[in-house]
Amino acid sequence: MLNTVFLIPIDHRGIHGKLFEQYLDLHSWCAKNNSQIFTCNGLFLNFARNFLATGGRGNYDTRPIEAEWLFWIDSDIQFSIDQIEYLHRIDPKHKFVTGWYKSDGSDTAMVGKWDEDYFRKHLHMPFLSGDFMEKKAQESPSKLIKVDWCGFGFTKVHRSIYEEMEYPYYPLNPVEIKGCKNPNGGAKMDIKDMSFEDVSFCRNCYDATGIKPLVVPKLRVGHLKSFFV
Repeated sequence: MLNTVFLIPIDHRGIHGKLFEQYLDLHSWCAKNNSQIFTCNGLFLNFARNFLATGGRGNYDTRPIEAEWLFWIDSDIQFSIDQIEYLHRIDPKHKFVTGWYKSDGSDTAMVGKWDEDYFRKHLHMPFLSGDFMEKKAQESPSKLIKVDWCGFGFTKVHRSIYEEMEYPYYPLNPVEIKGCKNPNGGAKMDIKDMSFEDVSFCRNCYDATGIKPLVVPKLRVGHLKSFFV
């Protein structure tokens, strides 16, 4: 069995040329560390993640791919081998750990809490801020912060978690939250929608295993959808 498989869903834009060098470095690292890279393209993210998590087998054989660790990297994430190794050095008793990144030019980090009261007022779940994450990284560089959900752009999950969960691992969970603020004024309203596939995984993982993701504040990776300084 492999130690780690790096799972990379490639979106319709492909991989930006400025990221090619990091994948050459990762390929060399894999050759030395009993690891491999596995990619797919042309699928919506929920289908892509289910395809990759099962080693391309999908619904006819839903066992996780043959590796101890499933390490997710989105195709627009800018990372270094040092960051790969840092996430690997975290105590293996922590089975669900993640770096973080900003979603756009704002201060929003793609990690947060599931708080339906907050949603009723703001019509979205609360995100942690980049400023908060950076302060935590300075105060206690080795600290891990438990969150309810995380983006899967740079995330490591132990295979035992998948073994305890039901397939599909990455659905789009239906969500209904009643009594929400009406942005047009007037009476409160009930909202029905779907969670993104990574948020759905986090919620279902907690229900099945009692495990929530741990984010590493000092492990910020670049995101080509954002201005990364």
